[in-house]
Amino acid sequence: MGSLESERFVVDVAASNLDK
Repeated sequence: MGSLESERFVVDVAASNLDK
């Protein structure tokens, strides 16, 4: 159920980390 949300969160975190 929270698979999609979890993936979205991971992508957001990864993007933020890359931006850093």
